[in-house]
Amino acid sequence: MRSFSSHDSTGFWIFMNHSKAQSNRSSDGRPDKNSQRPLTIGFMTVKGISLGGGIESVTERLGSRLVQRGHRVVVFSASQFGSKTGYYKGMEIRVCPSILQKHLHKITLFSSAMFPLIFKTALRSISMRFAASSSPHAEFDILHIHEFSLFSFFPRLVGIPTVVQMHALLWKRAKWGPLSRLFLKVNDYTLGTFPCAVTCVSKTMKEHFEKTLGREVTYIPNGVEPPTPKAPDHIKTLGLNGDDYVLFAARLVPEKGAHYLIEAFLKVNPPLKLVVAGDDPFEKDYIRTLHLLGQKNEKILFPGYVSGDAYLELITNAALFVLPSEIEGMPVALLEAMSYGKCCIVSDIPENVEALNGNGFLFSNKSVDDLAGALHRAIQDKDSAKQLGKQAQEYVLTEYSWDRIVGLYEDFYRRVIAQEQRRRTRS
Repeated sequence: MRSFSSHDSTGFWIFMNHSKAQSNRSSDGRPDKNSQRPLTIGFMTVKGISLGGGIESVTERLGSRLVQRGHRVVVFSASQFGSKTGYYKGMEIRVCPSILQKHLHKITLFSSAMFPLIFKTALRSISMRFAASSSPHAEFDILHIHEFSLFSFFPRLVGIPTVVQMHALLWKRAKWGPLSRLFLKVNDYTLGTFPCAVTCVSKTMKEHFEKTLGREVTYIPNGVEPPTPKAPDHIKTLGLNGDDYVLFAARLVPEKGAHYLIEAFLKVNPPLKLVVAGDDPFEKDYIRTLHLLGQKNEKILFPGYVSGDAYLELITNAALFVLPSEIEGMPVALLEAMSYGKCCIVSDIPENVEALNGNGFLFSNKSVDDLAGALHRAIQDKDSAKQLGKQAQEYVLTEYSWDRIVGLYEDFYRRVIAQEQRRRTRS
């Protein structure tokens, strides 16, 4: 990603516009309820902007569009994945230290991002009281926290409303041991009381959390960009010409199911290549296993993590897209593939079924034989595959438009802020 100095003009004018907006408050320092003033929104936390996975992609697309609508957006990011303090697409990026270890990374990243902010907010609140000032003591109008509900209570102690967005049931992931699973289940339990509100990316998750938490959960899906097709260029270095390969693009972790796809591909041995794009810093053993499987057929390629124009080339020119995941929230990679008119083959878990909406091929979750059958059918019946891809594109660009979804988030944030103000006033 590109980084800018503190004199970057985009960031300067965003800051100035927000400073002017702060004057649009009532005499007691609270926002004018009738005002549609710009908000300051903090996102906690991501691996990197613009490098990372689904959460990072969602944050970049949502945050940059919120900036376009006049809001100030601050993203708290890890330092190990290429992010630098500065501005990116109008968003302020604050890089925070963390320990790059599977069990400690998120905890240390959240701690280094959140607790200094809380400490500064508390000190400012105390100084404002001594100065008898009506200026707002908190930098943020709201914090948007990705998944880690355990941390969502602390900002509320200093007057910052929090919302938690759930992308998946974290404790189901294969990489966690018994203690980690227990910790993540406790994290899910705190969704009932710790944040001001909870949102999730699929209807399936909404039903699950409302049943288990006994509170309202707001469904706001992930979105997709309008497609920007790219002609084959970079992919030619991989020996690809277009429409001659099956694409898998996701984190290389067991629950994404790349091993099922490789085994099914070896069974079918189609006249196409298989591109397995992705990486993960914590799953080196699993990735070595995938490479060993791939050595059985020279048509299986591992380009690593692919982003930017190179990724757009891969998705534009793929013959098929396959996502054999065991668990999901709302799969961003699948939505993107659908937006490019790709025929998609996915496991029949509820979240994938919801996203695909009948516009592609399903196979039984974890079944290599069933996946091989679906792969064979899609390759043999090219006309049906193309028609399904066209239907998928029309559906996803209508239902998952980012412009519509950003509006839903704006309304959601303002509703939560107003509710929290009323609660504090009553207390």
